[in-house]
Amino acid sequence: MAALSQVTIRARAIMVATKLGVFDALIAGALSAPDAAARCDTSPAATEKLLSMLVGSGYLRFNDGRYALSSTARKWLTTESPNSLRDKVLFEFVEWNLVERLETFVRTGDPVDMHASASPEEWGLYQRAMRALSGLAAPEVVRRTPMPAGATTMLDIGGSHGYISVAMCR
Repeated sequence: MAALSQVTIRARAIMVATKLGVFDALIAGALSAPDAAARCDTSPAATEKLLSMLVGSGYLRFNDGRYALSSTARKWLTTESPNSLRDKVLFEFVEWNLVERLETFVRTGDPVDMHASASPEEWGLYQRAMRALSGLAAPEVVRRTPMPAGATTMLDIGGSHGYISVAMCR
């Protein structure tokens, strides 16, 4: 474990906490480690270690034996937040698996085609992840894209979820 960077460990802790529902479990309020573990169906001792890592990373707060969401976690990692990047964080598991195939690609030259090899679940997660990222960029793209006066229709030929086009039409 010593060879892993602190950034890698922190990223993986955030990914795992997101996947296990830790941030969503704390939406209603602070919980003890055993209570958070019960909500997430995880080991109480191991959950406490994960929660402590998240406190050290600034994603949770600890007070009086209970863990609570930081404003950062509440804004970016909970299902209910309009700014949520939760699906993008979950998609990181798929991306890390793809990156692990780099050596095979370099040795064989056989590319990894995520679009062709993704399972239906991975494809859905990919679409939701891209939509989450587009939600962040859309206001800026709309503000900076010139629109002809009186425009009433738009043709989107991007081939994805179309969120930027929807935001432009609004």
